[in-house]
Parts: sequence; structure tokens; C-alpha cells
Amino acid sequence: IVAMKVAGGEYGPEDEAWALSADRSRPIPRRRTRPDGTILDILSLPMPDGGFIVTVQDVTPLVQAEAAASAREALLRSLVDGMPFGVKLFDAAHRLIAYNEAAVRLSGLQPEDLRPGMTAAEVTARQIARGEFAAAPEHEARLATLDRSKPVRYRRARPDGSVLDVASVPMPGGGFLVTFSDVTPLVRAEAEAKAQAALLRAMIDNTEAGVLRFDREARLVAANAVALRMEGLTEEDIARRIPRE
Repeated sequence: IVAMKVAGGEYGPEDEAWALSADRSRPIPRRRTRPDGTILDILSLPMPDGGFIVTVQDVTPLVQAEAAASAREALLRSLVDGMPFGVKLFDAAHRLIAYNEAAVRLSGLQPEDLRPGMTAAEVTARQIARGEFAAAPEHEARLATLDRSKPVRYRRARPDGSVLDVASVPMPGGGFLVTFSDVTPLVRAEAEAKAQAALLRAMIDNTEAGVLRFDREARLVAANAVALRMEGLTEEDIARRIPRE
């Protein structure tokens, strides 16, 4: 039979060597690809009388489906790992299912600190050990009482001075998804804008002239203290955006 398959081009040198030298006294599974591209699962099983039985199954569709699934998984993994924000997915038992590279970095952990199957409490314990909450100790208490059954969002400072926007979103089935975004540039820009606004306000409030600012609909949107006093207005009037006389 082996000789016929070799002559017909069904067996190559490797297949021929395996068929002629296999130890048939024990079970031997094997997978091989045929010349036409189909894939076979072959199982040789010993029989009580010393003989053996060989089963052959065409698993081409299964192998192709597995390859396609692996390719999709690799593509999704590359997309997730390429995201600038961190992602952690936990199941209903609060056990880690999946995460990306940014999640490790933005959690203040090392790659060896995270592994699937860890509980959220265990992840937090690793972060505490790494000193991740040194700049925001209240965050440790927040995590202990956080209700993961509803959306939660907050910001926290990291030891390196950066600021994270953290969101926890419940998932179908009882699990939850946590995302981490580095919003340090935004926070700094907001702080700078507030500082500039406070400076300008101080400059305007200390001028001797009254200053009133109106929008395009001629409604009052800002005024300095002198203008308020001279016009008999209050801050509440500005909030109501009274029209210009």
C-alpha cells in the first residue's frame, strides 16, 4: 500500500518513512497534508491480536477555520495593542480575561505582573506593591468599593505626574471593561487656560475703567467689578445674560 502511494505521488519521503517505521504497538496520531492541499488526521491504534487499525479523517474545513480564527485574533490583537489607551476585560467573577500592552504600562505594572485569570483585587494588590497609587491614595479605597454593575468614570494622578482618565463599563453577562487614557496634555492645557483666565480677570478687575463684554446676540457675558458697580449689576445678572440696553 505504501509503495502504491509513493508511486502515485500521494506519499513523499517523509510520509513513506513514517508509514514504514511507525511503532504500531501504541496509539499514534498524525496530521498530514495531501498533494491536493487537503489535510488529513490519521490515527493508528493497536489491536488485541497484534494488528492495528488506521482511521483517516478529512479535517481541511476545520484547519482552515482554525487558521482564519487565528488570523482574525492576530489582527484584533495587533489593533488592540496599537491603541494609545489601555484596555482590561474582566468576567462576571472579576477575573482578568484580556488586556493590551498599554494597560500594563498605564497601570504601573510590568508584563509579568498581569496574567489571565487574576482577579481585579489581585491586580490592584500588584499596583499597590508597585506604588502606583502613591500620588492618589484615595484611589485604593475607591477601588475596594467600586460598583462595577454601572458605568463609572474618574481621573487620577500617577506617581510620575501624569493624569489618567479611567472608565469602567459593565458588560453583558456580568463582566466589566476598564479603559485608561493618558489625559495629561489636556489637564495641563485646562490648568493653563484657567491660570490665564484668572490672570486676565485680575488685570481687568484692577483697571479703573468698567469693562462689559457682550456676545453676538448683544447679551452680557462678562464684566469687571468696576463695571458691575457703575452699572448697578451683579454676577447673577451676567449668568442670566441680560440684553444690552
